[in-house]
Amino acid sequence: MRYFFGLWTFVFLLGCSGDSGTGSMVFVAADFALLGNPSIVGETSGTDANPSGFINLGGVFESNSGLALSGLKVRVRLMDANGTEIGQREGPCTPESIFAGGTCTFLIAVPLSGFAYTDVQSIEITPVSDQGTGTPWSSSVTWPDA
Repeated sequence: MRYFFGLWTFVFLLGCSGDSGTGSMVFVAADFALLGNPSIVGETSGTDANPSGFINLGGVFESNSGLALSGLKVRVRLMDANGTEIGQREGPCTPESIFAGGTCTFLIAVPLSGFAYTDVQSIEITPVSDQGTGTPWSSSVTWPDA
């Protein structure tokens, strides 16, 4: 009889411990990333002698972790053909907190002082949360003839 109770105790403890199936409770950068491709729009302002412009970016971040994430924001870096950073900005996502497996959106304008938007040759977009930094997305950019 005591083996019977011992066996049931073991089965109960084994069944009640472990993962609940909601994913890891540790932040993993690969589990927080851009979903699909972002929207990228260049806008010109200024003059030929003093160029300036904006790059407007929008997209969706997805969390595949088992964690609720808070303090969600986007970090954007814009580089020229030599890889030199010519613009950067950080801004909030909507919503700023998500439950496990949730998504958030971002829409951000990055100003380019002294550069035209066509000077931007690569873009890096990184999701950031209070729990950690997600997987950066980067791509080269080819602009149609203006």
